[in-house]
Amino acid sequence: MNRTFVALLAGLLLAPAAAAPAVASTGVPAQAGPIGTQASCSIYVPLKEHTLAYVVKDKAAVHTGPAENCYVHAHLAYGTDVVIQARYRNSANNLWYETDRGWIYSPYVEIYPR
Repeated sequence: MNRTFVALLAGLLLAPAAAAPAVASTGVPAQAGPIGTQASCSIYVPLKEHTLAYVVKDKAAVHTGPAENCYVHAHLAYGTDVVIQARYRNSANNLWYETDRGWIYSPYVEIYPR
């Protein structure tokens, strides 16, 4: 094992439980760093829902994390169906949805009526 991994693992085992529901892959509470940093793009949010929704903005960006500065790996057309799996409010107080396609800024998504 390399030393970085061992140090991260030791930090995870010795660190107190975070009050925030989301934890970055580094073990640091998700909202610890400024928005758009690498840590905020590799966030882990436990999947808590399965809500059907659709995209309401043509070419809506699909990000690798819940921040504008995170890498955009796809764009979705207006009307594309997505499944919301989790919701996350970042340090800029913006609501993002983790979907089956990646992270999408919430104003670009509309939830189907029940």
